[in-house]
Amino acid sequence: MARTFAGRIAVLLLCSTSFAAAPGDWPQWRGPNRDGVSAERDWFRAWGDAGPAVVWRAKVGEGFAAVSVAGGRVYVAGNAKGKDTVYCLDAASGKPVWTHAYECPGAGGGFPGPAVSPTVDGDLLYTQSRVGHLFCLRASDGTVVWAKDPKELKISRGASFWHGASCHPLVEGDLLIVETGGRKGVVTAFDKRTGQVAWEAGDEKLGYAAPIAGDIDGRRTIVAFTGTGPIGLDPKTGKVLWRYPCRIEFQCAIATPLLAGGGRVFVSSWYMKPGSTMLEVKGGQVRAVWETREFRTHAAPAVLWEGHLYGFDGSIEDGGGAMECVDAATGKVTWSAEGMGVGGLMAADGKLIVLSQDGELVIAEASPKGFKALARSRVLAGKCWNMPVLAGGRIYVRNQRGDVVCVDARGPGKS
Repeated sequence: MARTFAGRIAVLLLCSTSFAAAPGDWPQWRGPNRDGVSAERDWFRAWGDAGPAVVWRAKVGEGFAAVSVAGGRVYVAGNAKGKDTVYCLDAASGKPVWTHAYECPGAGGGFPGPAVSPTVDGDLLYTQSRVGHLFCLRASDGTVVWAKDPKELKISRGASFWHGASCHPLVEGDLLIVETGGRKGVVTAFDKRTGQVAWEAGDEKLGYAAPIAGDIDGRRTIVAFTGTGPIGLDPKTGKVLWRYPCRIEFQCAIATPLLAGGGRVFVSSWYMKPGSTMLEVKGGQVRAVWETREFRTHAAPAVLWEGHLYGFDGSIEDGGGAMECVDAATGKVTWSAEGMGVGGLMAADGKLIVLSQDGELVIAEASPKGFKALARSRVLAGKCWNMPVLAGGRIYVRNQRGDVVCVDARGPGKS
């Protein structure tokens, strides 16, 4: 049951520069709409054998957090020598503008470092460590506005946290929504300016997926993919509007859910039975439109483009996997392409931007007719489970050990 706090709380007036989201910005995990799709056009020129031009490189420490880009700055987090550091880099040069560091264990469970991409909302930036530290920083200079210690969040709802916290914070109006697994609810809403708890909701167990927000069944809804299945919440009160219990081994609901239009919600997990499900919410009731085991995402969520889902089927732990195209109406796999492992991807202007598991950057057509690569080049080494990010004609990629590379997608580099 949702719990609300009584009375009005004081609002902090933030008298500092506010960053307006430009058309080319990517201010949070999965982009402006949390769907992995960019509105940018005319961003790609085939680069041939020379590969794309490298604009800059940087090192940020271990982690699986993708970058966020807003107001000409790149935000990313990493861990080194027992400290997490949030970096603000100049998008054009990669040079540090500011950093914010704090004590935090980096190892554990084989997935070291932070996994959360910073969320930028005006001059507020939100991030979370692998053990649960939640920070609200000023995006302009990195000063702390408010913070929550893991003990204060009272995480105790059955999750092993073996992989660490990986819930990319979601801004919804005046609230910050985070799947915390607190004692009073699996999802917590904070006042985004003060950190005051507005409500806690849901009796489900904690998972690893990030929440999304959208209009479903005629009302604004927060969708959280918990460790025991997806739930829909009223963003104002935290009231549970619907739930769809699932059997998910180890509570490994990792991939962010996806809104597919017409009251439909797509959820997928390598550990879930059956694997992937397209749900439909209508009249307060939820049902499965289709289910399949032929397409099961692990860490990287799928993207939806013109009626088809594109994503990686396979487990990051066994080194296999294939990119697949799935008819969103039926769940039928229309094609499968091996050779890229289980990496990350996004879509823009009819093209897929793919970062393979071993660091190859691939531009391909987003078409149900088959996989067709338009350009490909190895830009990183090591383990790459992070999502590539397109912003302002540049593509930003990052590997687990903390190498960040910015390339220009609009022309070739030097041979």
